[in-house]
Amino acid sequence: MTKGELRAAEYRARADEALASAESATLQHVREQRRHSAAVWTSMAEAEEARAHTLRGALPPART
Repeated sequence: MTKGELRAAEYRARADEALASAESATLQHVREQRRHSAAVWTSMAEAEEARAHTLRGALPPART
């Protein structure tokens, strides 16, 4: 895995944590904040995945 793929996996894990936390929150504004946080982490993961994909295509093939 590349660094970008590792970061994306970590961001997705953080998004999952934020969603789980939102589900257990009793206050509406806290649920909204945590859902927003999950959306931001998901967006960051998607950006890292796109970046990693773009870089993978831009790199020359590995020499053996």
